[in-house]
Amino acid sequence: MSSSPFGNMHTNSGNYGSRSSMEEEILQRFFRQQQSPYGSYSDRARYRPRRAFYVNGVDVSQLFDMANSRASGINPFSRNSTPEQYEEQNRPRSIFVTKVTVPLEELYSGVGRKQFKQKSNFFSRHIAAFRGGWAAQIGLNSFLTSLPLLFRVSWLVSLIAFLATFSLSLPSPPIQDIFYSKIKPGWKEGTKLTFKSVEPGTDVVFVIREGKHDKFERDGNDLRTSVKIGTKQASKGCTITIDPLGQNEDKIQFKIASGEITAKRQYMKTLKGQGWPNSNGRGDLHVQIDVVPQKHIDRIYKKKRRKRKQEV
Repeated sequence: MSSSPFGNMHTNSGNYGSRSSMEEEILQRFFRQQQSPYGSYSDRARYRPRRAFYVNGVDVSQLFDMANSRASGINPFSRNSTPEQYEEQNRPRSIFVTKVTVPLEELYSGVGRKQFKQKSNFFSRHIAAFRGGWAAQIGLNSFLTSLPLLFRVSWLVSLIAFLATFSLSLPSPPIQDIFYSKIKPGWKEGTKLTFKSVEPGTDVVFVIREGKHDKFERDGNDLRTSVKIGTKQASKGCTITIDPLGQNEDKIQFKIASGEITAKRQYMKTLKGQGWPNSNGRGDLHVQIDVVPQKHIDRIYKKKRRKRKQEV
């Protein structure tokens, strides 16, 4: 025999007026405890935190909270949700998506505040309505509006009326077209930045695309780059210095021992923990070393010296 949180209180399956005096007393005690001198009852029901109410050592206030929320239209599974918020979250909407290119070095190091510009046109309005589920509701209303013309005039006039009504009923792009967001280190292509309810029933989403870098390329959580060395450096050994992808990082240096590179024209060197940042640390950096004739390396050095002199 299960025990009730109301103890030995007599329960009646009839209407509210037929409850026992003990049950009436418990209800009155509960509602007196929940009363607050600030705001209306509807405001308290929406925003106030639930207070514990014990009967025979058992907290039964959640039973009253669920009953009150259902009666007032509040989602009982969300304590801080109002009817307006619940409706806004579940209503059809237009979702405007814009693809933006972010330089690889900014995705690698992160940016404290970056500007994004939302672009829209005639076609993006239609795509946004279909993407967010609003097009179905607008299409139904447009069909019902143009249906009488199908019987009274012709199918062509009805079709034109349907298309015109549908297009004119689509939500306009949001007035705000400039947005700002932080870029965290290690974000990759395909990351989505979502700005909810920019206007009623309108969301704005930016999809990040990686910009190309002249030296580095991302491969999963790893980075890839390449350097050129001469035949003398390959045979005798040398120290290779690479400018990092991040601006505030030290230069990457590693040694090639004498005889490490044999007759191969290409050699792959892997540096652990020097790759793309992620939640588990950082990936690896794969450096492709191309061995070229020494005269090509001498030409490269001469060009660099000329540029330095011109800059000075």
